[in-house]
Amino acid sequence: MSTSDKLPSRKLTTNQSPGLLFLVAAKAAMPRTLGKAVRVAAMNDVLRLAIGCRMVFGRGEGAGLRQLDLQTCAGVFRTLDEHWYTQACRVGGTYAAMWEAHHGCKPWIAPDVIVGRDSRDQARDSRVAPNMALLLPSSGDDDPDLPRHGSASEVWWCTSLDRTADTITLCRYRLLPDKRWPTIREGQPRRRCVLDRSAWAELFRKTSTKPAAAAESGIAA
Repeated sequence: MSTSDKLPSRKLTTNQSPGLLFLVAAKAAMPRTLGKAVRVAAMNDVLRLAIGCRMVFGRGEGAGLRQLDLQTCAGVFRTLDEHWYTQACRVGGTYAAMWEAHHGCKPWIAPDVIVGRDSRDQARDSRVAPNMALLLPSSGDDDPDLPRHGSASEVWWCTSLDRTADTITLCRYRLLPDKRWPTIREGQPRRRCVLDRSAWAELFRKTSTKPAAAAESGIAA
């Protein structure tokens, strides 16, 4: 094989991460004649795939990702939308840390987080994000309509993060008779609490010291 016939090197020659390069290449590969709706849907699929496959993103690449955003009359593609952060918290990888660095916030870490559609899909010492269920130590609430996990844990949902106040909002929902807990939450919350960092740390102090330390230092789980 001559020098001119050698295969191209697989080594990256750029400072961009593989995840960002994947999105850049996908956008560049689409012809200009592609319809807006198709382009937006395709880029959302590309980012969903990148996060789902836990492709590597650099912590300082939030601004670079924002340059790929699309806002059209046929739909939008927002690379740093909060629902992408939730997906990343479910599957793991480096996107979540990049998202946090861009927004200047620290992760909320809990000992037991439900990351799938089944209550058995749990992650230990994992990030919590909006629309994710987690298990909290029992508070002694005996309401039979509220979902529990065994006798020692209650099922709560993270409904929002306030990055300005640095608080997390948790809610408990009524368990409907024909639904499998805790993958479905419907109606108005029956219980609601807003926690700051100190209250969050105190909540888990008796069960685990890692979530408090991780949340305070910003270390990824």
